Amino acid sequence: MADPTSQFPEPLAAPKIAEATENTVGVLDEATKDHVALVHTARLLTLLLLLLQRRTLGSIEDQQWQAATGFLGAVLQANDALADFTANPQGTLRVNPAEFTRLGDGIPNFRRGMEPADVQSAIAAAVAAEAAVRSTADTTEASARTAADTALGAQLAAETTARAAAVAAEATLRSTADTTEASTRAAADTALGAQITSAVAAEATARDAAITAAVDAIAMPSWAQSAVSRSFDANYRPSTTKWVLITANVSIAQSGNEGQIVLYSDSSSTPSTVRGVVRIGAGNVTGGGMLVHLVPPGHYYRLERQGVSGSGTPTYTLSGGVVVENTFG
Repeated sequence: MADPTSQFPEPLAAPKIAEATENTVGVLDEATKDHVALVHTARLLTLLLLLLQRRTLGSIEDQQWQAATGFLGAVLQANDALADFTANPQGTLRVNPAEFTRLGDGIPNFRRGMEPADVQSAIAAAVAAEAAVRSTADTTEASARTAADTALGAQLAAETTARAAAVAAEATLRSTADTTEASTRAAADTALGAQITSAVAAEATARDAAITAAVDAIAMPSWAQSAVSRSFDANYRPSTTKWVLITANVSIAQSGNEGQIVLYSDSSSTPSTVRGVVRIGAGNVTGGGMLVHLVPPGHYYRLERQGVSGSGTPTYTLSGGVVVENTFG
């Protein structure tokens, strides 16, 4: 390697190089420390980014993954080189004044395995890889969302169709059930009406038959009719054990006043209960009628003549002088 001091005049070469080297080493030392911290931070952030991408996407394209891992390897390599330089800057750095390029702040560019331009290229590649991953993730997410929306729409449409079909089926079932119920009710009402009619008719028939049988079972009493001679104003007891129906045809002829014939009958031997009256009024020449009474067993009866008003005595006549007695039992 050519002697770098040969490029400067002898009196100035050594002091200038020594001063430049000392300044450069100091500046690089501070800059490197900051850079190492930055690289460590970038390393951690890159690892975190890759882990998050791995966790979120699950699986990415091999080319994108290789680009990201290549960038990580480059960062790790640069970090190792900078760490070596920080530990022993004098033993690892060979400064050639011809390679110095003064920047705005006086910090030189240097070569040590990886230059800042390479780091920037790696960062740009990582950014591009991240952008590609993000684009792929966005595309995948958009596709997934679209597919999910489509599936959800299809599910909703199917659910709506199913609901409509269920409602229609329920309406049909309800209509059928209502029709069946109405028919069943009508048939039941008809059958019940027929049963009621039949029961009423059967009851009427049974009642008629029972009445007929009861009437037929009644022993009709024997009876005997006789015309017996009776006189007015006398008490008679036709029977002590049987019912007797008496009939008496009477008439009255007027001779100056009103008159009447009264039928008395009760349990007394001189009955006083009025059972019938035949009367002739003023102005009537003759009058008459029939006195009828059912005399219980042991009772008495009497036909009594009575004058009502005026002078004279009416003529009272009992037809044939007899009373017809019908004895029952």
